[in-house]
Amino acid sequence: MHSRRAADPKRAELNHLWLDSLLLGAWLALFGFSEWIAFGLVLATTQNSIVFRGLPGFVGSLFLFSVGALLVGATTGFRYEPEVGQAVFILCMVGSLAYAWMISYFVFHNSRKLAKAQKDVRRSEERYRLITENVGDLVALLDGEGRWVYFSPSHSLYLDDAALRIGGDAYACLAPEDRPRLATAVQEAMAHGTPFELRLHLPARDGRTRLLKSIGRAVAGAMGFPAHVVIVSRDISELCDQQERLEVAAHAFDEMTEAIMICAADGTVVTVNEAFCRITGLAAGDVIGNSERDTRLACQPAAFYDELYATVEREGRWTGTTWSRRKDGSLYREWRNVSAIRDPAGNVTYFVSLFFELDSRDAHTAPPVAHLAMRRR
Repeated sequence: MHSRRAADPKRAELNHLWLDSLLLGAWLALFGFSEWIAFGLVLATTQNSIVFRGLPGFVGSLFLFSVGALLVGATTGFRYEPEVGQAVFILCMVGSLAYAWMISYFVFHNSRKLAKAQKDVRRSEERYRLITENVGDLVALLDGEGRWVYFSPSHSLYLDDAALRIGGDAYACLAPEDRPRLATAVQEAMAHGTPFELRLHLPARDGRTRLLKSIGRAVAGAMGFPAHVVIVSRDISELCDQQERLEVAAHAFDEMTEAIMICAADGTVVTVNEAFCRITGLAAGDVIGNSERDTRLACQPAAFYDELYATVEREGRWTGTTWSRRKDGSLYREWRNVSAIRDPAGNVTYFVSLFFELDSRDAHTAPPVAHLAMRRR
């Protein structure tokens, strides 16, 4: 009943073992310190205490058992009655053996469970070790002061062995301006369990500074309090460089004075630039995602475009001057180049059309006419 009401039932049961030792010692005194009864009671109390508390439990249980026996003996008078009946002898022997065997099986059963749990933990650790040691990302475990607790082997691709030392300062590996940012994030994660995501600069061993995308989270320790912070970092230097190059290319694409239209192999318009919209009068939203046929505005017959794209598929390029029509219906003369982009198997994946408007000043410098359609509608 006390264990059920206690805030910590396990602790209450362990304390009850001390009470058992005291009361069973008192009970022995009432039986006149009979040998077989003493054997059974001492075995029961000390074996329980050894299983749950080790050597200190054995000493404490034996001490309380003696105290209980001495107190009752001093109160009721010490008497020694070694003789017991046959039935009491058999009961004591059977009870003692049964109790010893029960405790032994209990220890065996729990030992097997513990061994299985340890084996499962080792397997889990092995899986995580294989993952962390073979993944390209940088996986690190830091304490609250920013010292290395663990670092994956991938760190050696960026840092010297002198910087990778358990207990060493992990913050010192970063660029000076990033150290306080990471330290603050680690402290917040330790104090409040707040995850964080930072971009950090890492001066690498090859002399280049790498840009890392780092995600950190507190790892709970004993009693539920955060003990460490695990940080997973990915080198995004190349990705950022590519993004920057794409942004420059996109800017140049839109700033070109020549119109550009890129179509998929099936004729769907993928993108156009500002010059295309300015020359044709068509808005990008009206063109992208639609068929390239919608941009022709019927200035040339369909056979002309069939021949044009057949030439591109056969020779890879078509160049010439044509007449074209704007959205408002006005005509203009253009110089156009259509080229094909192919995949490694040689199949056409995209068509790129580049053109600009010709005026009287450009006519004498334009490339030779490949096809000229003067038909007006």
